[in-house]
Amino acid sequence: MPAATANSFPTRAVADYSIYAPYKEANGLRRLDEMDWTLGYERQTKIGTMGGGLLVQTMSDATGKANPFISGGSGYILTEFFLTYALPQFKDLKLYAGADVIRSDQYYKLTYSHEFPINDSMSVSVNTGPGYMVTQNLQGVRDVPTTVQLNVKGFNVGFNAVYRPKLEFFDTDTATTRAVWLDGGSTKADGLVADPSKYQAGVVSDAINGAITQAVRTRSGNTNYNYVPRQKLPHWLYFVNLGYTSTF
Repeated sequence: MPAATANSFPTRAVADYSIYAPYKEANGLRRLDEMDWTLGYERQTKIGTMGGGLLVQTMSDATGKANPFISGGSGYILTEFFLTYALPQFKDLKLYAGADVIRSDQYYKLTYSHEFPINDSMSVSVNTGPGYMVTQNLQGVRDVPTTVQLNVKGFNVGFNAVYRPKLEFFDTDTATTRAVWLDGGSTKADGLVADPSKYQAGVVSDAINGAITQAVRTRSGNTNYNYVPRQKLPHWLYFVNLGYTSTF
């Protein structure tokens, strides 16, 4: 057998099918269900309305148990202490300042919120404002969420739109140089992430991606190249929330 060359097929398949085995998987987006816990206090004073508290965000059905005070757990999202303040003349305009006690990330938000009554049992609420984040090696306007919500006898339905001007906050890639593109990589600034519907999504997708990888390696001579199908992160997100509020 002739010696292997840079353009020959590797001795081990790019997609190793021996790693696959059947197992029971949670259907849909169950693993992405999020639970938010807030403990807060607010008080009106002569110099304005002041408040503070603790916000904990975690996945309700993660692949592993999450401790809200240990960063990096599979279900950990955020453990944040926050302070709020609103001037007595502008009670609808509130400043929010929060800090993650684990990662030291900081988040600042200026929010306008107001409820417009329609009748005794119906009203419309509006909430909007930019959020500014400071994290490791990255800072800027992270998001601008806007909610218009209809409230009827305790029930509510909200229509939400979120603008994300700086996609680096949501891009999971870590590379910062475009040289990684030569090897099929992606940077944190290009707004591209691996497409989960086409990457490591099963035997068929791995076979297709492996064939493309080998074809590019053969033609280019770059044995470091790996094909990863990617998708563009959206600047705009839209969603609807339904709920019920009761006061005791």
